[in-house]
Amino acid sequence: MEELASMPQEKLGAFCFRPMIGAYKEKMSVTELEESAAVKEQFYNELTTDQQALFSFFVYYYHAVDPLDEYFWWNAYFLAQPKIWSGTKAALNYFDDTVQLQLLEKVEGALLSWGQPTSLTDFQTTREDLAKHEEWLAAMSSFHLSFLEAAPNSLRLIGAHILTRPESFFDLE
Repeated sequence: MEELASMPQEKLGAFCFRPMIGAYKEKMSVTELEESAAVKEQFYNELTTDQQALFSFFVYYYHAVDPLDEYFWWNAYFLAQPKIWSGTKAALNYFDDTVQLQLLEKVEGALLSWGQPTSLTDFQTTREDLAKHEEWLAAMSSFHLSFLEAAPNSLRLIGAHILTRPESFFDLE
């Protein structure tokens, strides 16, 4: 626990996420494609509430910090998976990250207004779609910039939370 106390707050979340994503990837590497949805859900359900929030945030975060076309595509892809989308929103709420939550809701509104699907059944969005629509490009550029500007505070909020409950983030049996 001394190692945690000496680590900068904005690095604590990633430090705690690494073993989770490692365990997740290991589980998925031995899972048949037709079983993957059930295994993903089981993995998530076995996490503590704190771990679920951290996992959801960082899965989103690591895709959202990508270049703009990736930011667009991953937001659309996650929106098309209601459990993932609501989990991301719940994580931001859990960590009291109102700035990022409001931003995510703006992204959601824009994507829905552009006809982006809320199901993978109808999902055909490509990264190239962003460059084809001036309005989308302008809005997503603004959203992405806002995300990047707010991200350091998000990481600090998560780090502060981890310091109040470190035991919740290290039980991955």
